[in-house]
Amino acid sequence: MNKSYQYTLAGVAAIFLWSAVMGLVRAVTEMLGPVGGAASIYTVASVFLILVMGIPRVPDYSPRYILIGGSLFVAYEICLALALAMANSRQQALEMLVINYLWPALTVLMAVIISGKKSSIWVYPGILLAFLGVAWSIAGDEGITPEQLLANIASNPTTYAMALSGAFLWAVYCVLTKRIANGQNAITLFFSLTAMSLWVKFAASDETAMVLTLESAGLLLISGMRWVVDTRYGIMPLLVATWCCLRPCLILRLCYQLLCLR
Repeated sequence: MNKSYQYTLAGVAAIFLWSAVMGLVRAVTEMLGPVGGAASIYTVASVFLILVMGIPRVPDYSPRYILIGGSLFVAYEICLALALAMANSRQQALEMLVINYLWPALTVLMAVIISGKKSSIWVYPGILLAFLGVAWSIAGDEGITPEQLLANIASNPTTYAMALSGAFLWAVYCVLTKRIANGQNAITLFFSLTAMSLWVKFAASDETAMVLTLESAGLLLISGMRWVVDTRYGIMPLLVATWCCLRPCLILRLCYQLLCLR
């Protein structure tokens, strides 16, 4: 089979797994603590990536790619992981995910701005619709009003700020690394840096020592495997088309979860 198709099929499988993995991240952090659980997940992911892709050779990468791409990647992953882990409830954790998924719309917007090329006028209403959808999700049953949005955000402003910051960071990462990576793939190094950063934060925090059980260990292994296959070399139109087809199913799944949490 053509190598690019192998990566594409792996990417399609990753989309299916992604719909469940964020729930696993939340479950692990509930068992092991917000920072300690996140650090454990990225450590396990780093180990799997090293086993599959080998130990990263730092001298082989462009210093600019490591500095800019690595900083954006680590900052994004920490924002997302801690936003999920520090949410007041599972329902609020779902809101963090909805906010995080502003990154595709933001990526399109930034790509259009940076490229300077003329784009369809429909791009901007689509981006506005994405932001309105996020606002609707955060507002809940009370409707979209500035007062309701501010009240919900005030209940846990740190997590909302991290989720929104993460969406912007990942959009910038997607646009910039395409230009500066020159075909290089330092995903293993970036995950290792994320794990180390979270362990440093864990050491400086007042979290209690983690207690690993059979259940938490199993969830940790599953959630840590999500980045073993890099989708960057897949055929992106097919991946995007697959995502668009799956999105209604994921939205229904999200609604089901919200109903179960009530």
